[in-house]
Amino acid sequence: MSTTKPQIEYPTRMVTNCFLLSYFELEHMYSHRMSELPYIWLSADHTFKVSANIGAWSQGVCVKQFDSLFTVLNEKGQVLTWRLTRGTSFEKVKSTIQNLKKRLDSKGIKVTSIYIDNYCQWRNLLQNVFAEELCVKLDLFHAVQRIVSKIPKCGKKGSVIKDLCRYLKDKLKLVFRDPSDLGKVRTKSTPSKQTLMGNLEQFLTKWNGVENDGDEILTQATKKEIGNLQKHIENGCLCNISVSCGSNRNKALHKSLKKNIFTAEARHPVGTSTAWRVFLYVEREKRNILSKISYN
Repeated sequence: MSTTKPQIEYPTRMVTNCFLLSYFELEHMYSHRMSELPYIWLSADHTFKVSANIGAWSQGVCVKQFDSLFTVLNEKGQVLTWRLTRGTSFEKVKSTIQNLKKRLDSKGIKVTSIYIDNYCQWRNLLQNVFAEELCVKLDLFHAVQRIVSKIPKCGKKGSVIKDLCRYLKDKLKLVFRDPSDLGKVRTKSTPSKQTLMGNLEQFLTKWNGVENDGDEILTQATKKEIGNLQKHIENGCLCNISVSCGSNRNKALHKSLKKNIFTAEARHPVGTSTAWRVFLYVEREKRNILSKISYN
């Protein structure tokens, strides 16, 4: 005689309704907790893949509702506000940012700086919402990634060209280092724009004209992105960036989202919205706990 307990399968609709009921009973707690989180500087970013499965059924066809998720994090990596959008223009998230500003004002908190991936388009718009003296900087990760993405991805693992490209990427990151900052990781703020420009010129002097099988490592597309980087440096949006400031926390959130939500079907509009709220709340609390742990 089998002693295995029979598995009970609950209807999907029942599980969804229980989840929604639980959320709406606690919704005021989620909102209150979000509003009381502290912040000194912010990082704002879009991610795209995690919204791919979100849609609603219409006449037997699933209609995609969004193409990106916009999140604003504090220095601890806690989510302060977010919005699912179609498109990445400032107008799509303007009201979300304005509501965040109202929360800041109500608590007498003044944000010192914000790090974004679309500096040129958003700088003045953000300063119009917060204040003209708000320090807006281009996120270092995106500044590097725009060039790295244009470096040829060729060669097998362990090949000379593969190792050469990897070495080039590592040297590119050193462009943003103070000359006296020689460790494996950055321990000082990024230098002045004059020093950054000098570092970039040294990088170009060393790598311009380097070839592999007759093809230059720095392609025309790569050089175009380097030209764009020079303009950003001249505008002062990459100098004096403190250690750890930027969207690295946003990237960690994106990975967690893709692991837990991107792989799931999300075809119920209310259920989807609620699931995101609960997930982001859990992420906030996890970051809060980790920030209090001492490793000394």
